[in-house]
Amino acid sequence: MFLDKLFAATPLPSRQWDADPGASGWVNSDAGEWVSDQTAMKLSAVWLCVAIISGDIKSLPWGVYEKQDGKRIRRSDHPVDQLLSLEPNPEMDSTTFRETMQIQRELKGNAYAEIQRDYLGDPKALWILDADQVQIKRTVQGALYYEYRQSGKTRQIKPENVLHIKGMSMDGIVGMSVLQYARETIGAGLAIAKTGNTLFANGLRPSAVFTHPNKLEEKARANLRASIAKLYQGSANTGRPILLEEGMKVEKWSITPEEAQFLQSREFNIQDIARWFGVKAYKLGILQRETHTNIYQNAKEHVEGCIMPRCMSWEMEAKRKLFRPEERGKLYTKFDFRGLLRDAPTERADYYRKMADMGAYSINDILEKEDEDPLPAELGDIRLVPLNYEPLRNKLKPRDEKNHKANREQTNQNPEEP
Repeated sequence: MFLDKLFAATPLPSRQWDADPGASGWVNSDAGEWVSDQTAMKLSAVWLCVAIISGDIKSLPWGVYEKQDGKRIRRSDHPVDQLLSLEPNPEMDSTTFRETMQIQRELKGNAYAEIQRDYLGDPKALWILDADQVQIKRTVQGALYYEYRQSGKTRQIKPENVLHIKGMSMDGIVGMSVLQYARETIGAGLAIAKTGNTLFANGLRPSAVFTHPNKLEEKARANLRASIAKLYQGSANTGRPILLEEGMKVEKWSITPEEAQFLQSREFNIQDIARWFGVKAYKLGILQRETHTNIYQNAKEHVEGCIMPRCMSWEMEAKRKLFRPEERGKLYTKFDFRGLLRDAPTERADYYRKMADMGAYSINDILEKEDEDPLPAELGDIRLVPLNYEPLRNKLKPRDEKNHKANREQTNQNPEEP
């Protein structure tokens, strides 16, 4: 009785669907198409947007790092690093885990994973929860908790034991689903695809009307209709010559899809869906003013504007939930974006040359960044500078050097003065 009162609180709003034809996560659109997670993924644009985002995030190296004396050190020996970079649970690897979580985040607005801890309280496994079966609630005291329904049973999970990756949010607690707000765009895309399929299935393009000089009986009309459908309907019969008898005529009845700007509407819909997900249109095969040079710039914009913000959600949630309080000051997780942020080959070569000329990079440093095998240390670890480089103080005149020395001695005698 006490627990019932403790957890008897109004649930926070989750995905708000305005219709329910019997499946979770359905919304109706003005185009007359029902939009759900499953139907939306039948659109190539939605499928590709979700695949691109989740694919990029799963492909990035992700690990645990520690700050020591101003340096960043990879802590591959830390248990959390094994969960993030190798195996979050015995049933899947890290890439599959991140991809599955990100797909749920894109389609449902939220992705949840339960954190299984050992007897010391450290995380030892991450288990993905079905987002449609999770509801966030508050106790009568106002504390958050997660309610999960599984196999007809309901259980409560503490928020510190749930890795929650959310999308845009109005309250900072529950993420909003793209499908809910983009339902008109996605519904229109489904309607366009269905219309195109119907046009191709009918086969007679353009659609036509057949006229007969005489009045046909019902049986004759049925036979004529059946014979025309058998010979000319379907994509396999496209362009097949039509044989007319008994003075029959065929006249154009409707415009072609191209004349109705059908193809243009499909392309616009693809671009609109890409905008909803924040994916660059060129990633979906729409090349408008793309050139060899600006492809690299667009790739950088895609990473910085689309992938990085999502990865920051992963990093911050992992730092909050997977580390002990005393570890959060020095340990953190970080995605490595270097593979996705590479410039054009000529630009990279010019950058490496300048860094090597000033002694900032060795040959092995450059080879490591290009994911190439290093040279022996006695050859590749040497850093070089031009012979004409010399300290700036060597350029000072004797009088300037004397004043500089006096100022330095005065500073040493009065260390508290600026």
